[in-house]
Amino acid sequence: MDDVDFLGCGLPTAQDACEDPEGDFHCVNRACISRDALCDLTDDCGDASDEVWEQCEGNSASTFEEDNGDFTIIEEEGKPIKWARATGRGVNRGTGPAFDHTHFGQHGHFMYLDSNLGDPTPDEYAILRGPDFSSDSDGCSLTFYYHLYAHSNEHVGTLKVFSM
Repeated sequence: MDDVDFLGCGLPTAQDACEDPEGDFHCVNRACISRDALCDLTDDCGDASDEVWEQCEGNSASTFEEDNGDFTIIEEEGKPIKWARATGRGVNRGTGPAFDHTHFGQHGHFMYLDSNLGDPTPDEYAILRGPDFSSDSDGCSLTFYYHLYAHSNEHVGTLKVFSM
């Protein structure tokens, strides 16, 4: 390895006022970030003031720390593969994520599919149903972190997200 540079990796610097008051959020530590970065479960300010409930009211989010949150595991007869909640590196050694995005450590929770059940057939699937909501604006979006890995790359499967 040689000539390693980290560019743009530091926290935003403190400012008395943001350049774009309409498009920027002024953090408690006086840093300025884009309003698009609010409530995304990532501490963009460096003091977590962009993730405080007052800014995020009206947003729906689940970290899976307490339970399944607003999500429901749909179990269908004859479909052995299903979602489960786990912590650490998951229950399948070597296939789980290295860390949880809520706490950035192995003590956080996430949802996973058990790959010990064998390779799914093309008609096998698992459903994790999210909350119902109405999108009345163009700014509605879904953001999530995912980790697709299996011991054999030909059996990783596919992650599909549907809006109904």
